[in-house]
Amino acid sequence: MTRAVELAASLAPLAVNRTNLGWQKEQLYGTDAALNQPHGAAAMLKESDAYAHGPADH
Repeated sequence: MTRAVELAASLAPLAVNRTNLGWQKEQLYGTDAALNQPHGAAAMLKESDAYAHGPADH
C-alpha cells in the first residue's frame, strides 16, 4: 500500500459520524475556534470542563 492509501484508511473511521466530524472541524478551523479566542488553545485545554465536548453539548 502506498502511504496515501494507508493514511486515507486510518482517517476513514472519522467520517462515520459526519455530525461529530463537522463539529470538530468547526472547533478547530471555524470563526469561533479556540485559536481565535483571547486566551487561545492552551487556556481551553487547561479549563476543558468549561467547553463543549461534542455537538450534543454545544
